[in-house]
Amino acid sequence: MKTTLILKTLLICLVSLSFNAQTLIRFSNAPILESDLNAITNMSKFNSTDPVYIAFEIHDVQKMKLVESESILISFKFMSGVQSIENYKIFATQDNTGIIRGSSVIIPPTNTENNFEVNSIYSGDFHNVFLYYMEKQAENSKKWNVSVEEFDIMVYDHLKGYCITIGLGASLEDADRFSQFAEMMTPNFTLKKPVGFTKELSKDYPFKTMINKSIEKASDLKKEMYTTITNKTKAPKDYTKNDFKGFEGEITRADVEKITMKVFNNTDYKMEMLSYYNNNISSIKKDNGFPDYKTVDVGFYATKNNGKCAYGRITLSSYYNGVNYEPWKIFNTKTIDCLCE
Repeated sequence: MKTTLILKTLLICLVSLSFNAQTLIRFSNAPILESDLNAITNMSKFNSTDPVYIAFEIHDVQKMKLVESESILISFKFMSGVQSIENYKIFATQDNTGIIRGSSVIIPPTNTENNFEVNSIYSGDFHNVFLYYMEKQAENSKKWNVSVEEFDIMVYDHLKGYCITIGLGASLEDADRFSQFAEMMTPNFTLKKPVGFTKELSKDYPFKTMINKSIEKASDLKKEMYTTITNKTKAPKDYTKNDFKGFEGEITRADVEKITMKVFNNTDYKMEMLSYYNNNISSIKKDNGFPDYKTVDVGFYATKNNGKCAYGRITLSSYYNGVNYEPWKIFNTKTIDCLCE
């Protein structure tokens, strides 16, 4: 694949700026729909039955060149005293003037638990569910002081399933699209003045019910966004070249076809094409300099029984047993649904 990685750290979700842009953050016990937060009064105190909503505006950020499968994520670092309790990530949009806006629910309403909406997704650290921390705090305290001092700006790709790291770790292709972030190493924005709220706590709050509902809604949102994108996206050309012939002295196309049959057996997918995902085999050594293992990535294109197609990457590995390298086997796979060619 033509994209060259500066560092293989694409699973690290970090996009940052080095200047302090104007930022407005508002908390409320009802969803905030107005776009101009200057006209909104911020709530700083909530009783035990109040939900907590957040809305924000980030100004003076150069317009980002997103592709269709990408969304902006803002990650707020919530603190309780000196303890970090949550990096809460919320989807946002950016208008033509560069203003980034977003809103979500932090603590859902219990009286309309089936109607509240989340604007985040559950996947590892994308949505660690704020309620877990509130439940722990309620065991020993009747009040909870929460504040935000820092936040990150990220770009999440719904198809690839990870945040694009701009600067170190970014592909040259992505760094070109996000030139305003390239080589910026400051990990976050620091607010000129922390913002926060005080929440009264009650052990009677239905923690388990609301935690499960929050996870469910966040998971549903992730699936919905993925489905929407795959219903109108075709596979990148790099996955449909069908030019993979293997690597001389290492592995042939026939070898890969035989191995990858295991990936698609008993599934709705049928492999159609194999393409070079990169042009080399990576050799990993141990700390003492002796060989450890080798890996190779192969791109594939497949048809699906439901009339859709898919593309993705298969990573093969071969471990060194002290005498020679063992046969290649599947190390990892990534499959993305798409429209057919």
